Amino acid sequence: MVRERLDRFLASEEWCSLFSHHWVQNYPIYRSDHAPILLSADVTARRPVRKKLFHFEALWLSNNECQEVVKGAWESSVRAGIDERVEVCAGKLSMWAAATFGDIKKKIGKKEEELVMWQKRAPDSVMIERCKELVAELDELHRLDETY
Repeated sequence: MVRERLDRFLASEEWCSLFSHHWVQNYPIYRSDHAPILLSADVTARRPVRKKLFHFEALWLSNNECQEVVKGAWESSVRAGIDERVEVCAGKLSMWAAATFGDIKKKIGKKEEELVMWQKRAPDSVMIERCKELVAELDELHRLDETY
């Protein structure tokens, strides 16, 4: 088990002043003997914030409650125009999906943090077994994220 990180970013003071909100993130070693490293210069912070668009996710159809949420939202706004009914339905689906499936990206992040913590421990049978379990859980979360 490799316990050293060789990945680094190097930047001059001039570069750091140009990109004052930069940060570096080291990801856990996962399914390889290499770990990704990410440099963010935070250029997205300069863009105007737009309202998040609604997207219906195929994953929602795997849950039987989805149909009931749509039916309930549609019937609750029967006197409204079609635009408003669709908006009500989208809002109800979004709230239901957040409560039912949660934020998969946050779950992935927490599992990755836990994997990093376990990988820092002295290698023994407990550590190796827990890392295998976490990798399996991450695989499932990544599968769900891909479906999303």
